[in-house]
Amino acid sequence: MLGARAYYSVRVPVGGAACPCHWAGYIRVAPDLAVEILSPASRSLDTKTKRDDYDRTGVGEYWLIDPERETFTFYRNVNGKFASAESAGDHFESKIVAGFRLDLAKVRAVFQSNR
Repeated sequence: MLGARAYYSVRVPVGGAACPCHWAGYIRVAPDLAVEILSPASRSLDTKTKRDDYDRTGVGEYWLIDPERETFTFYRNVNGKFASAESAGDHFESKIVAGFRLDLAKVRAVFQSNR
Protein backbone atom coordinates (compact mmCIF):
# COMPACT_ATOMS: atom_id res chain seq x y z
CA MET A 1 0.00 0.00 0.00
CA LEU A 2 1.24 3.43 -0.89
CA GLY A 3 -0.21 5.23 2.11
CA ALA A 4 -1.04 8.92 1.87
CA ARG A 5 1.44 9.67 -0.91
CA ALA A 6 1.83 8.36 -4.43
CA TYR A 7 4.87 9.04 -6.61
CA TYR A 8 4.99 8.33 -10.33
CA SER A 9 7.38 9.14 -13.12
CA VAL A 10 5.96 11.95 -15.22
CA ARG A 11 6.36 13.31 -18.72
CA VAL A 12 5.95 17.03 -19.10
CA PRO A 13 5.24 18.63 -22.49
CA VAL A 14 8.12 20.91 -23.44
CA GLY A 15 8.25 22.69 -26.77
CA GLY A 16 5.62 20.42 -28.30
CA ALA A 17 7.39 17.18 -27.39
CA ALA A 18 7.21 15.04 -24.26
CA CYS A 19 10.46 14.64 -22.38
CA PRO A 20 11.21 12.49 -19.36
CA CYS A 21 11.90 14.85 -16.49
CA HIS A 22 13.88 14.01 -13.39
CA TRP A 23 13.99 16.02 -10.19
CA ALA A 24 16.05 15.68 -7.06
CA GLY A 25 12.81 15.90 -5.08
CA TYR A 26 9.14 15.33 -5.80
CA ILE A 27 6.37 17.55 -7.05
CA ARG A 28 4.21 17.89 -3.99
CA VAL A 29 0.93 18.82 -5.65
CA ALA A 30 -1.57 16.74 -7.58
CA PRO A 31 -1.68 17.52 -11.31
CA ASP A 32 -4.79 19.08 -12.79
CA LEU A 33 -4.87 16.41 -15.52
CA ALA A 34 -3.42 12.90 -15.73
CA VAL A 35 -3.58 10.88 -18.96
CA GLU A 36 -2.62 7.22 -19.18
CA ILE A 37 -2.24 5.23 -22.40
CA LEU A 38 -3.04 1.65 -21.42
CA SER A 39 -1.09 -1.41 -22.43
CA PRO A 40 -1.69 -5.03 -21.40
CA ALA A 41 1.21 -4.73 -18.96
CA SER A 42 -0.08 -1.52 -17.33
CA ARG A 43 -3.85 -2.12 -17.43
CA SER A 44 -4.30 -3.11 -13.76
CA LEU A 45 -1.90 -0.45 -12.47
CA ASP A 46 -3.54 2.32 -14.51
CA THR A 47 -7.20 1.34 -14.08
CA LYS A 48 -7.11 0.50 -10.38
CA THR A 49 -3.98 1.53 -8.48
CA LYS A 50 -3.28 4.85 -10.21
CA ARG A 51 -6.97 5.67 -10.48
CA ASP A 52 -7.36 5.23 -6.72
CA ASP A 53 -4.16 7.19 -6.02
CA TYR A 54 -5.16 10.04 -8.34
CA ASP A 55 -8.65 10.12 -6.85
CA ARG A 56 -7.29 10.21 -3.30
CA THR A 57 -4.72 12.93 -4.04
CA GLY A 58 -7.13 15.28 -5.82
CA VAL A 59 -6.22 15.06 -9.51
CA GLY A 60 -8.76 17.19 -11.40
CA GLU A 61 -9.29 14.89 -14.40
CA TYR A 62 -8.04 11.40 -15.22
CA TRP A 63 -8.21 10.09 -18.77
CA LEU A 64 -7.61 6.44 -19.73
CA ILE A 65 -6.96 5.77 -23.40
CA ASP A 66 -6.96 2.11 -24.42
CA PRO A 67 -5.55 1.56 -27.93
CA GLU A 68 -6.07 -2.22 -27.79
CA ARG A 69 -9.78 -1.97 -26.96
CA GLU A 70 -10.18 1.38 -28.75
CA THR A 71 -11.90 2.91 -25.73
CA PHE A 72 -11.72 6.08 -23.69
CA THR A 73 -12.60 6.47 -20.02
CA PHE A 74 -12.80 9.89 -18.41
CA TYR A 75 -13.09 10.86 -14.75
CA ARG A 76 -13.56 14.28 -13.18
CA ASN A 77 -13.05 15.28 -9.59
CA VAL A 78 -16.48 16.27 -8.32
CA ASN A 79 -16.65 17.34 -4.68
CA GLY A 80 -13.38 15.56 -3.88
CA LYS A 81 -14.16 12.21 -5.60
CA PHE A 82 -13.87 10.93 -9.16
CA ALA A 83 -17.07 10.67 -11.15
CA SER A 84 -17.37 9.27 -14.66
CA ALA A 85 -17.47 11.96 -17.34
CA GLU A 86 -19.07 11.39 -20.72
CA SER A 87 -17.80 12.53 -24.09
CA ALA A 88 -19.98 14.63 -26.36
CA GLY A 89 -20.07 12.67 -29.62
CA ASP A 90 -16.58 12.52 -31.09
CA HIS A 91 -15.07 15.01 -28.64
CA PHE A 92 -14.24 15.18 -24.97
CA GLU A 93 -14.02 18.65 -23.54
CA SER A 94 -11.81 19.17 -20.52
CA LYS A 95 -13.23 21.24 -17.68
CA ILE A 96 -9.73 21.53 -16.20
CA VAL A 97 -7.77 22.69 -19.26
CA ALA A 98 -9.90 25.57 -20.55
CA GLY A 99 -10.67 25.32 -24.26
CA PHE A 100 -9.10 21.88 -24.75
CA ARG A 101 -11.17 19.33 -26.68
CA LEU A 102 -9.81 15.87 -27.42
CA ASP A 103 -10.87 14.78 -30.92
CA LEU A 104 -11.82 11.15 -30.32
CA ALA A 105 -12.37 10.46 -34.03
CA LYS A 106 -8.76 11.41 -34.79
CA VAL A 107 -7.46 9.24 -31.96
CA ARG A 108 -9.59 6.32 -33.20
CA ALA A 109 -8.12 6.81 -36.67
CA VAL A 110 -4.64 6.44 -35.16
CA PHE A 111 -5.77 3.24 -33.42
CA GLN A 112 -6.97 1.87 -36.77
CA SER A 113 -3.79 2.87 -38.64
CA ASN A 114 -1.63 1.05 -36.08
CA ARG A 115 -3.29 -2.33 -36.47
